[in-house]
Amino acid sequence: MVAQLVPLAILSAITSPTAIAAVLVILNRPRAVALLAGYAIGSFVTSVAVGFGIIAVFDATGTFSRPTSSANAFVDLVAGALILLSTAWLRSSRSARWRQRAAARRAARKARRRAPSRGRMTRLLRGGSVGIVTALGAAMHLPGLLYLVALADIAHAQLTTAAALAVLVAFNVVMLLPIELPLLAAIRDPAWTREAVARVDAFGRRHERTGLLLVALVAGGYLVASGLARLP
Repeated sequence: MVAQLVPLAILSAITSPTAIAAVLVILNRPRAVALLAGYAIGSFVTSVAVGFGIIAVFDATGTFSRPTSSANAFVDLVAGALILLSTAWLRSSRSARWRQRAAARRAARKARRRAPSRGRMTRLLRGGSVGIVTALGAAMHLPGLLYLVALADIAHAQLTTAAALAVLVAFNVVMLLPIELPLLAAIRDPAWTREAVARVDAFGRRHERTGLLLVALVAGGYLVASGLARLP
């Protein structure tokens, strides 16, 4: 059961394009290392704390702790189906028309304003203090779908409290590598790190649709296959 956490953690790290974009914004600010450290700490502490709380709730209800329960298989199947269905929707012509209309409405709103508009998160990342950036890291890394599947697996494994916490910490270390690796690199060479992250971000933007499609197919297909294999 715990072995499944490795691919889930890797997929969670890959499916975090907003993390790379946020890191790039922070790296272009003065005191980038301090700000990025705050962002990483906020992301890590909140993700671990919320995840541990969710595991405690799962343990209290006992839904995923029963050895004969099919709840974990059901979670895998539902999560995988949601990923695949949402991917199919995003690739549909109806979704494309909807996104075009939404983009046109956003452009019209921006045109009515005197100053160029940026997303609130981006404005805070570009101008916020270390404390604000730390809080943003916490807010932007609440549990996602793959993380919830991993938490259900940890609850099902019926580990001791210390062991569950250790597994949870290890999972988050892998999941947050898109933030942690640039932080470690920036401590040694901020300029090189900024250029490297910019290249990764540019590559991701160029191949965003294809990359997200492939990752979604892999993640969704993996979860559906895992769920089918775990059915009693």
